[in-house]
Amino acid sequence: MLMTFRHRAHYWVRLAARFVLVIACVTYAAAKFTGAQFVIPGYLLDTPVTDLGGMDLTWAFFAHSPLYSGFIAVGQLVAAALLAFDRTARLGSVILLPITTNITFVNLGYNIGENTLELSLVLLALNLYLLAGELSALKKCFWNETASDPSRPR
Repeated sequence: MLMTFRHRAHYWVRLAARFVLVIACVTYAAAKFTGAQFVIPGYLLDTPVTDLGGMDLTWAFFAHSPLYSGFIAVGQLVAAALLAFDRTARLGSVILLPITTNITFVNLGYNIGENTLELSLVLLALNLYLLAGELSALKKCFWNETASDPSRPR
């Protein structure tokens, strides 16, 4: 009975983590596609680069390339779509890991806005939690020898 409760609790916590990550990814991807994120305010255009703060400098850099913004948004949408289903959630968390890690380190390095570091750390922690639950399957997929090497003698 206790083991069944643990399995159910683990399932629901993982489902909640996936839900939060899906909502966050879709929200941030939509912000990128609609031009609500990575927008350069007009006053920055005449400001020397040496006078820009971390957030302004980072936003100006990211806003300079619609290709980069679109690439990240598509990655977030793909990860969100994969996380939405049980069968593809593992792949979704693998795809989302470099995205959440990048966001966290940008927030650490450039002090982007109020509470954004905390939010990115929570999203990264949720992503790592999902991956930790799949560690044995991921190890088997990425590190264990899955097929015999035809060049090696038996």
